[in-house]
Amino acid sequence: MVRTSVAILLAISFASGCGDSPSTLIDEDLGGADQSTPLDLFGAPDLAMSTAPKVAITFSGCAPDFAGNVIVVANGQSMAVTRGDAPGLGQIQLHLTQAIGIIPISSMDRIQNGNVINVIANNVTSTNISSIKPDPIKGTLTIHSYDEAAGKADLEFDGVTVENVSDHTLCKLDGTLVTHGKTF
Repeated sequence: MVRTSVAILLAISFASGCGDSPSTLIDEDLGGADQSTPLDLFGAPDLAMSTAPKVAITFSGCAPDFAGNVIVVANGQSMAVTRGDAPGLGQIQLHLTQAIGIIPISSMDRIQNGNVINVIANNVTSTNISSIKPDPIKGTLTIHSYDEAAGKADLEFDGVTVENVSDHTLCKLDGTLVTHGKTF
């Protein structure tokens, strides 16, 4: 491996000295680079980058931060999409009891069916259960696909409202969450 890396570096250095840029040399040798798929250091498709979770959700009333390295952690009982470097700043935790369909979100749904939606922002949790009347937990979750154990999800949040467990303020989610498998 070391000899191969040294040989590649020497070839790039030599080509650079001849007027060709290293990227031109590599692109021509590989038949042109596919710019749509991120590549790792060795020019192979970077699956971690191309299969990163997509959090395309607008939050109102809370501000989870999904900047940086977003990962998927899952087991047979729950799934979380979280910042790998600071989980308390941005995280969505899920436990859904069906793999496809439309769920009207409410405290009663959580109690009767066990569907859990937690949002963590700035180390504070908001969840889909409340003791306040009338019930402020509402909205619709459309499950296009969901495999909790594998960490795979294609979800659409429409006005999903969860409650801060500390001060009872509300956080509303609108948008999509797509994951392609667990990171770990």
